[in-house]
Amino acid sequence: MTDSRKYPRVRPAWVVCAWLIITTVAVTAPAEDTLETGNRVYRGTVIKADAQTVMIEMDGGNQIGVPRGSILRAWVERPENIAAGLAAFAEGKMQQAYTALRGVVPRFVGLDVDWEVSGTMAYGRAATALRKYEKAEKIFLGFLKLHPEHPLRISAHLGRAGIRVAEGKHEEALKSLLPLSASFDKSVKPEGNRRALAAEAFLGVGKAQEGLSRLEEALEAYLKVVAIYPEPVYYEEALYRSAALRVQLGRDETALAAINELLEDFPDSAYRNDALDLKNGIERRLES
Repeated sequence: MTDSRKYPRVRPAWVVCAWLIITTVAVTAPAEDTLETGNRVYRGTVIKADAQTVMIEMDGGNQIGVPRGSILRAWVERPENIAAGLAAFAEGKMQQAYTALRGVVPRFVGLDVDWEVSGTMAYGRAATALRKYEKAEKIFLGFLKLHPEHPLRISAHLGRAGIRVAEGKHEEALKSLLPLSASFDKSVKPEGNRRALAAEAFLGVGKAQEGLSRLEEALEAYLKVVAIYPEPVYYEEALYRSAALRVQLGRDETALAAINELLEDFPDSAYRNDALDLKNGIERRLES
């Protein structure tokens, strides 16, 4: 069963992940691309990389394939299209981000450097935003295969679950979302990246449960975002959705409190007009 109620179109929640994905560590850059293995340092220009081999063109013009598994450290200059794609992604310009990243991310897919990892995750999220679900699924699965221990693997799993929710496959989405959200339940108010990931997980749980008409379970998930993981964009959406569910459940007074909070804290919210409609309906009922 799918969610038949209409919600406003808002900046996709995964845009918030931009600050998770694009964070990098400042380092002193070598003068040229550098691959360091156990017994040799290769310097030149990395031209492509896949799951097995990183191809580097040496200063003399010779191209050498370095086994990916043998590379201990790598520094490779970030392509301009990566920088442009990540900037567009952070601004919510998904088509622009997708176009920029599509031309470069696949060429360096096996490269273990921050900008390629960040670019891959943004590429997958942008594909999802554009409803290119099959493409996004392939990107996320590829990421998990190449980077099974990377900290952003949780974001990749959430990305895949988000595809299931968008497709209306709510039961399938919950098979991933419930274990992921349970892992955050074990920690008390996680900070930074983990708090944003927890908020995304519980918002996803709420949407999937709501799509299955499990309103109490959905409300519980939304309220966890509001009370424990209040990342701004996730918080805003969870607050509105919790208010709408409370109205359906006949809890007008608590719904009104949530709506007033939304209108006060997010005066420019994409949910504003719908929230005002809910508020007017509640006030009429309370006055009668």
